[in-house]
Amino acid sequence: MLATDSHNLTRLRHLLKTHHDNAVHEAALFQKLLSATILRDFQSAVRLVQDHFPRHLERLSGDLLFRIGVAFYQNADIEKARHCLELAAAREGSWQPKAMLLVSRTHEATRRFWAGGIAALASIAALNRLEANAVPVKVKV
Repeated sequence: MLATDSHNLTRLRHLLKTHHDNAVHEAALFQKLLSATILRDFQSAVRLVQDHFPRHLERLSGDLLFRIGVAFYQNADIEKARHCLELAAAREGSWQPKAMLLVSRTHEATRRFWAGGIAALASIAALNRLEANAVPVKVKV
């Protein structure tokens, strides 16, 4: 049935939605839908992974995980990028060194984010202390 319809995206999407009770069958359908979607539009394939994240990632090839991880990284979706890139880095292949490099960059980006967030919280706390100690000023209108 699916062999003749492997590129019928609408049918594959419908089958994927209706087979949540069987994890193995759902994963196989996801892979077929993802493969067919990649042939037409890679960004749509990335959105498909995003919609089903993190289900079925462990069944994808290292090369595909790397490509999807790079797309998430370029879209500044650091957590999803890290997850895909860590899975890709754990698999043997020509993408492995690049995946490891990008994993380290996702960690750097997260550290910078949290460092900036902590600095922002400290600034807000300082402003709140100043505001609490401020003398009220009467303004005549």
